[in-house]
Amino acid sequence: MKNYKLVILVGYAISFMGILVMTISYFRESLGLFFLGGFLMFVGLIAIISLMSLNLFFKDKELEIEKLRQMGLTIVVCKNCFKENVLEDQYCIYCGEKLGSDEDELQEEHKT
Repeated sequence: MKNYKLVILVGYAISFMGILVMTISYFRESLGLFFLGGFLMFVGLIAIISLMSLNLFFKDKELEIEKLRQMGLTIVVCKNCFKENVLEDQYCIYCGEKLGSDEDELQEEHKT
């Protein structure tokens, strides 16, 4: 997400505006301003939570290949989506296809 910090900042600004409008509604004794402020605060918080969740989801799928190689893990390319994965995982983290080498598949065929 390229503009993640900017969009999160806008979400905080909208929430802060909602709190400000709710505060003004107290002094103006306006129920309409109170509900408008509550709505703005709600929209801002939902935007922040949604973007943070999406960012966490996308970061979870990023592999640091060099660190994984230093740890001694084998890196393979998925036959279905052609993205790099760790061989020790059974399934591709991107498409869900079963990972393994051709030798593993041949061994499974000979067992049956």
